[in-house]
Amino acid sequence: ASDLQISKDDGTQYVLPNGTVLYEILVANAGPLDVEGARLRDVLPAGLADALWTCTPLQLASCPQAAGEGDIDQTLRLPVNGALRYLLSARVTAPLGSTVTKTSAIETP
Repeated sequence: ASDLQISKDDGTQYVLPNGTVLYEILVANAGPLDVEGARLRDVLPAGLADALWTCTPLQLASCPQAAGEGDIDQTLRLPVNGALRYLLSARVTAPLGSTVTKTSAIETP
């Protein structure tokens, strides 16, 4: 068993229509075992479009892909204390006054 952790923050309370929002998604393995085949999924909800993302290893882990566009759907290898940082930017297409809810999930193999 391992303790996989995920956090996501856009650092803002609101973004105007056609503005850009930047999410930081952190994925980590607190151990006690390495994890091979964990699946990171981050699907764009209605109200966001034109997503671009990058992955940067923070500790001991390596990114399966350094950059991409659209949804994030990657299979990860996370050693104990390994961590990855994803930055995802997207254009807000939701009308003014709307709420956009974005979810990220890490699934164990």
